[in-house]
Amino acid sequence: MKNFLNWSQAFNVGIEEIDQQHQNLADIVNGLYLQMKSHTESDGVGFSFDKLDEYIRVHFSTEEKWMVRYAYPDYLKHKKLHLDFAKKVLEFKDIYASSSEEKLVDLAGFLKNWFTEHVVFEDHKFGEYLKTHMRFNLVIGDNSGLTAAAPEILLKKSGFAGKLFQKIARYKG
Repeated sequence: MKNFLNWSQAFNVGIEEIDQQHQNLADIVNGLYLQMKSHTESDGVGFSFDKLDEYIRVHFSTEEKWMVRYAYPDYLKHKKLHLDFAKKVLEFKDIYASSSEEKLVDLAGFLKNWFTEHVVFEDHKFGEYLKTHMRFNLVIGDNSGLTAAAPEILLKKSGFAGKLFQKIARYKG
């Protein structure tokens, strides 16, 4: 059966951890849609809403840690988008129990559109910012729970800066 939200390489922002979470999020949205479409019992759909709510909190937290770590200038705007979406998911969960087919289509469309637009526009801006700023940050890891992979561009460079970064990477590794 064809997915409701088809994964596309256009959703990749270039940060492996975030890209993997986006794929997982798309899978959860697809699962929720299939449950709504097949009219399975509301407990199952309620469980899927809980799973979506839990996962977006984990995912948003991950993105926001990266944003803080690299001083993303639109952090507060992006965080507000995350908070608004999380609130909307909970509202839809409450609405679902007494919803008509028409409202379920609205909900599914909202999830698909929000995911697509948010990832392609907002997360891509963040991803580009992060990739640019990671090039100049020689920190391999810290105690925050985030470990930045050594920027590929510096590991592949020859010359003094590239050799220095390679030595640091081997020493830290």
